[in-house]
Amino acid sequence: MSTTEKQLKEMRIEYVKCEVEDEGIFVDQLFFHDPDGLMIEICNCENLPILPVSGGGDSPTTATNAARFCSIQQAEEQQKLKQIQSATVQRMQLQQLLINIPCNAWT
Repeated sequence: MSTTEKQLKEMRIEYVKCEVEDEGIFVDQLFFHDPDGLMIEICNCENLPILPVSGGGDSPTTATNAARFCSIQQAEEQQKLKQIQSATVQRMQLQQLLINIPCNAWT
């Protein structure tokens, strides 16, 4: 992650860094936009446990549980991404307001 972050800084690409924790497992994330404006996420997902796909007996399979976990995880990530995007829009709006304040307004 530090190498990626260094490269983004060298290329002067703005990014947002987050750390997500779920049941004691921490994952670092970097979000930035590609030249077309699409959001890119880089993470150290190797910290996530690998869940076996096979189940046994009449209980729900681990694959079902894994799919449910992924669905919940994706919903949480989407919510966090919306919060990041909202904060970014608010920051840009504030910057635009500050740009439009006449110089003599500060006196």
